[in-house]
Amino acid sequence: MIVKEALEHYYKERERELSDPYRLELAIKQLSALVGGLKLPTIDVPTCRKYKDKRNKMGVSDSTVARELGVLKAAANSAVKWKLIKLSEMPTFEIPTNLPKREIWLHRDEVTTLFKFAEKDEKLALFVNLLYVTASRRKAIEELEWSQLDFERRTISLNKPGQKVTKKRRPVVPMGSLYSILKRAYDIRVTPYVLGRKTNRYRQFIQLLKDCHLLDVPEKNGRPKGRITPHILRHSRATHLLEAGMSIYNVATLLGDNPSTVERVYAHACISTLEQDLKKFS
Repeated sequence: MIVKEALEHYYKERERELSDPYRLELAIKQLSALVGGLKLPTIDVPTCRKYKDKRNKMGVSDSTVARELGVLKAAANSAVKWKLIKLSEMPTFEIPTNLPKREIWLHRDEVTTLFKFAEKDEKLALFVNLLYVTASRRKAIEELEWSQLDFERRTISLNKPGQKVTKKRRPVVPMGSLYSILKRAYDIRVTPYVLGRKTNRYRQFIQLLKDCHLLDVPEKNGRPKGRITPHILRHSRATHLLEAGMSIYNVATLLGDNPSTVERVYAHACISTLEQDLKKFS
């Protein structure tokens, strides 16, 4: 079995359960191009190092290389599981570790641009606004049902009754500025889903980013360069709230995280809040 065949088999195995197939497809595309013709059992540490060097020369970060090689390793494990290769033929991997994690976010003017371009599609605009205002994860918004909205209290429960409990907590959040928009949409609803139907909107979101030239953002005012995904709107919302002076505790409540996590992940924004507080006592 060659690497390309193993990757194709792995994708078919995972396809139905994937919430984000686009990222997996990108990884498979790169792996297939560089090592797809190699026999799977021949993958070893030197091969992994050569792959890393080639990708680095293409301007790709070690974090991306680690994700791609992780996909290859998962495909190899799947091949063993389905007896497409023998356990004794399982490749050996060297995947970059101890990678620096630098959170990126969109600045306020960039979010404004994103909103403006999204206005061309009513459902896409609502999707983008819900992601940002509620600081929620993409899947929670894609699957959001009208039954989770309480218009009397003006809240959105991101956790469906009976939903399997995971580490990714889904809190109750205020509708905020979206109340009137959601109320109008509710009055003309035709399906149980807020966005009209339950569907993966990742590709649509990525195309929106391309349209407004925000898919890859440069370093700007302390923000590292990087690629934008739907999840970055969550980081952006938290960053903007902290910069505006909201307490770490309240931001943590909105995110469904604990204050220590917020302080660690959003240290860049917490400094702004600290500076504002210090001015009150100077």
